[in-house]
Amino acid sequence: MINVLVTCGGGFQGLTLYKSLKEISGLSLHLFDSNPENISRHFFDYFSTSKQVVNKNRYINHLIDYTIKNKIKFIFPATTYDLEILSEIKNQFRELYECNIVVPDLNFIKMFGNKKTASVFFENCGFPVQKLLLKEEIKKYPVLAKPNIGWGGKNVSIIYNKNQLKGLDDKKYHFVEYFKNFQEFSIDFSINQHGNCSSIIVRKRNVVSSGFSVITDAKDIYRVKYLKYLELIKKIFSDTNKTGIYNIQFLMSDTENIYFSDLNSRIGTSSVLSNYKGRSILNSFFNNSNDQVSNVKAVRFLEEKFYPIIKTEKIKAVVFDLDDTLISNKTFILSRAIIFYNTIQLHKVIDLREFKILILGLLNEGMAPILIDKLKTILKLKTDKQTLVNTYRNCYPLDLHFYKDVISTIKFLKKKKYKLYILTDGIQKTQKIKIDLLSDLMADFDEIFFTSDLNLEKPDSKCFSMISEKTNFKMNELVMVGDNEFRDINGALKAGFAYGFHITRKDGIVSNSLYSSKLSHKKSFQIDSLHSLKFIL
Repeated sequence: MINVLVTCGGGFQGLTLYKSLKEISGLSLHLFDSNPENISRHFFDYFSTSKQVVNKNRYINHLIDYTIKNKIKFIFPATTYDLEILSEIKNQFRELYECNIVVPDLNFIKMFGNKKTASVFFENCGFPVQKLLLKEEIKKYPVLAKPNIGWGGKNVSIIYNKNQLKGLDDKKYHFVEYFKNFQEFSIDFSINQHGNCSSIIVRKRNVVSSGFSVITDAKDIYRVKYLKYLELIKKIFSDTNKTGIYNIQFLMSDTENIYFSDLNSRIGTSSVLSNYKGRSILNSFFNNSNDQVSNVKAVRFLEEKFYPIIKTEKIKAVVFDLDDTLISNKTFILSRAIIFYNTIQLHKVIDLREFKILILGLLNEGMAPILIDKLKTILKLKTDKQTLVNTYRNCYPLDLHFYKDVISTIKFLKKKKYKLYILTDGIQKTQKIKIDLLSDLMADFDEIFFTSDLNLEKPDSKCFSMISEKTNFKMNELVMVGDNEFRDINGALKAGFAYGFHITRKDGIVSNSLYSSKLSHKKSFQIDSLHSLKFIL
């Protein structure tokens, strides 16, 4: 697991980074923000309230302590607030803590952070730019006044006459030709710690709201129009001195002339289009593929997360189901099936890719309990059924992983002094093998209960009362978390548990979410991530 920290990331910029990073497997995502109540903390694995950037030394010391304690390997700034500070210390972090801070060198940050000097830089590199107009020589109106320092279109003004022009300080503003009709394009890319350029995303900003491109698309024709500039970007930026994430904006006039407009040395808040099919512009930092994104449209919209406000004073323990709550049972079964495939040499019967598709199809149709029966019939296997079953039962993967939201949630609940238990159905031998594969991560659970010890299965009330009897907790001091509304949640509530939290996993074998609103108990609540428990409990 690679630990990644996003700084100053409580707002939409941090959420954009989260959306890109979560597409990359094997990352544990940490968040820094000086505001303890923020949007992004509801999504990241770990959150810490940071010192304020204005207190530079305290901010740096806190960052050092957090990096060492949590073995942070990458730091991504979400905004420009701490860019200069991070640039000043990035060599120190790389040499002393083996941590890559993803920012350009300080001289580039200062140059790119000034719209006027950035424009001059791009012009010198061969990019088309809008001609800079000297204030005293302007005779034709309107013109555009752009602040030298600032984000996006903030404080950009259209100047219609000389009187308006007089009120602007030409040391703080620069002036360019005003286009009445134009199209906006953004180019998103990153330069990794080795100076290599990621895939470059060219997107058209179709609809903009409050500075955010809420409808944006990428097409092959855009790449064709910008191709020579994309090659120029790779040539200019592919350097370890310019490590970072970039968002460059261009304007296309009604005569289809292209002009550089703006540069941000941070992720573009509307760059989520690059996450299409996992093609994040951050992939190159982690040695993942860097396929380009094209011929796709992204529509951004507001969403909500709801948390029930419940009485937690009497709750002493949290009971978790195992399969499709803490681990992906579908992934486990598929791994077993592939070992089974190799063990009995099924390559003579079916191609491995087609076999995987067959297994997933059967699991999606609810055939897990009779998987071997179905395989024998479909593949017309001559080996007797019992031999096939015995062979399959001895096929086990060498590793297994929790869902990404498990570890940080468990650590949080332990810190809050909750007792943590697992209650699982199924063949005990199989379940114990799963638990053994997770042995290093199981230490935070106080005890594991098997319904097979009672020769019963959930939702039988005796399965739940067993926990109360063996832990001496009252039933109304326990809450249940599981993926099955009927077996886990209604079973626990019927037995007398205080609350039930029904989590729906995208890859779960059983999903009852369509019926939950009609069948759920008043003390049953839907959650889309275990992270929600941090805010409920």
